[in-house]
Order: sequence, then C-alpha cells, then structure tokens
Amino acid sequence: MNVFIIVAMNFCAYTSYLHPSTYPNWSYFGLIFPVFLTINVCFIVFWALLKWKLVMLPIFGMLLCANSVRTYFPVNFSNEIPEGTITLLTYNVMNFGGPPMAKIDFSENPIVNYLLNSSADIVCIQEGSVSGHEKLKELFIKKYPYICQGGEDGCHYNVCMSKFPIAKVENIPFDSKNNRSYAYYLLVDADTLLVVNNHFESYQMNKEDVAAYEDIIEKPEDKANVGRYKSLVKKLVRADSIRGSQVDRVAEYIDSVQCKYKVACGDFNDSPLSYAHHRMTRTLDDAYVKNGLGPGITYHEHVMLFRIDNILVNHNITPYGTKVDNSVSESDHYPVISHLFLKEK
Repeated sequence: MNVFIIVAMNFCAYTSYLHPSTYPNWSYFGLIFPVFLTINVCFIVFWALLKWKLVMLPIFGMLLCANSVRTYFPVNFSNEIPEGTITLLTYNVMNFGGPPMAKIDFSENPIVNYLLNSSADIVCIQEGSVSGHEKLKELFIKKYPYICQGGEDGCHYNVCMSKFPIAKVENIPFDSKNNRSYAYYLLVDADTLLVVNNHFESYQMNKEDVAAYEDIIEKPEDKANVGRYKSLVKKLVRADSIRGSQVDRVAEYIDSVQCKYKVACGDFNDSPLSYAHHRMTRTLDDAYVKNGLGPGITYHEHVMLFRIDNILVNHNITPYGTKVDNSVSESDHYPVISHLFLKEK
C-alpha cells in the first residue's frame, strides 16, 4: 500500500510537466497530490511506531518528488526585510465582495479599506473595476496616483494601481471571453519594472458542480457519483487545455521582453503542481516558494482549498516576507503580498 501511494504521489507530481492539450486526461492530477502526500506522511509515523526500519520507504518516496513537495508545502524561516524593497500585493477582489458595484458604499467596504491601509507600493487586482466609479477612484488615487485598468469588454477586470509611473501598458492577447493578461511597464527610479497582471481561465464550476465535488470528496465509494465525476472531469480537462494555451502565450511574451526586472502575478486558477505554474516558473521564481511557509491557501471557498494566486519574479529580484494574508475574507480569495528587492547588476 505504501509503494502504491508513493507511485501515485510521484505520478501526480510529474504530470505538471505535461501540456494539457497533449495529455488532457492527466492534466488535473496535480490537484490530488496533497492527498497522497498526506497519506505518505502518515506512513512515516506508522512505520516509525510499527517497524522503524521501513520508515525510509515513505521518506525515499518524498525525495523522488522533493521539488514538488517544496513547491506545494514550502518551509522557510522568516528573514529580516531589508530597506529599499518594493511591496507588491495581488488580490482577486471578487467584485469587492460580491454585491453590484452600484450598491457598494466604497468608503465602508472592507476590501477597499484593506487596500488603502496596506503597505503596498503596487497593487494588482483581478475581478475588480475602478473606472466608471469616481468615488472609488478618488479614494484610491490619493494613495496610488497611477491607476490603469484593462478588460472593459468582460466581467473580469484587471487593474494595476501604483505609486510609480506607468509608462506603458500592453494587452497580451489570447483566446478567452472574460480572462485577460496585461503588461505594465513601471518606472522605478532609473529602471523599468515589468509587471504582468494575469487572470487565467477558471474551471467555471457552477453550484451543481461544487455540490458534486463536495459529495465526491465525502463519499468517493458511492456509485452514484461515477457519472458526476465524469461530467466534472470533462469541465476540468477543457479548462486546463484553454489555460495551458493562455499560459504559453504569456510566458513567451515575458521571455521576449528585454527588461532587467520582471514580475508576473495574479489569479492563475490552478494549483502549484500544474502545467500553468510549471510553465511560468521555467524562467521565473515563485516568491512564496522562496520564503513562504505552509500550503499558503489563497482560494478558500467550499472544500476547494488551493494556492492559485501567485507572485513570480525573475532572477534579478529577491523576494522577502512573502505571505498569504487571511485577515480579510470578503472575497473568495486571500491576497498575496511580497517585498521585492531589485538587485543591482
């Protein structure tokens, strides 16, 4: 049984290397990795109590996918944040808590106040609109004089608010009805900082899908769930394939830009052990993996608890104090914050 768990755990770990368009039926197995990882850790305790010589078996299994274990569950001790860092915050605000924008009292809105009271120098928002709402813009512009919004043609918005001038904005085109990625070129002293704010394809699960998912998790042996499972898998596979193409386009854009400092952030709508995360981190480092602690859950609705929001940096940036801030829960996401130190060449 332990050997089976090890094989399954490693299979789930390495499916992130496979493109979902080529291997669609394997694309979602990274979501199951934490289940096998948890069982394998339990085996360490089991063998230690029952037959201690076999404790090396589950440990060896984890070493085979050590990089995936660290990516999913990084363990870092906090370092002192040096002077001169730039604080970046990314947050899917879910329309500032869900109600129609016209009915929101922005001065009393918990998410708006959270952003205004944050120490962030740059804020990247997904699923939130600023333009067309003058009262909201007046609140933000006092702190962030440079505000740029994109995605006006859909219900999902990308916004960048910055204390640094935004010299240029480019849309990174890919096929999607509501999702967008925008590249913002910020002037930081004498240098240019590229910030790419992403909102990739979601699984678009409705209430029935969520109920089916919860039921499958709670009663995996129930034969009635077989049909619901197949229907759910079709939706996962389709979204993974679309997202894979979107991520390819954004990664190619970032790689093509001749810029000393690069950041990619936002709502990836996929787990740390996915093709989306693997492709983006070929040339960028995950700030949370570098100095976060624990699984760092950012999506917290229902029983779907995953880290799907990210801050990625290139090798000329050192992240410090990266964390998921669960002190504000009005959105279905938690914000991610990182202090970025721009290295001198």
